[in-house]
Amino acid sequence: MHYSIKFTSLDIDNYCLDQDFEPCAIHLNSKHDKLCILATYRSPPWNFNTFLTNLDLTWYKILITILTVLFVETLMLTIS
Repeated sequence: MHYSIKFTSLDIDNYCLDQDFEPCAIHLNSKHDKLCILATYRSPPWNFNTFLTNLDLTWYKILITILTVLFVETLMLTIS
């Protein structure tokens, strides 16, 4: 990441399964955009079902994180 881009690492280590699903994710900190970037790695002898299950769980975790951030920011704006 470029040093001028503000971001937060998302804790998704619980969904990592060596060789089948190895994810990392960041949330870009911006007032105007809510963007997450998810990168995954899988080795050639991978388990397709495990990959899809953990991808689904990871997307859910990211979605909940973003909705929580949006809710807190909205709440802070209405309180101010």
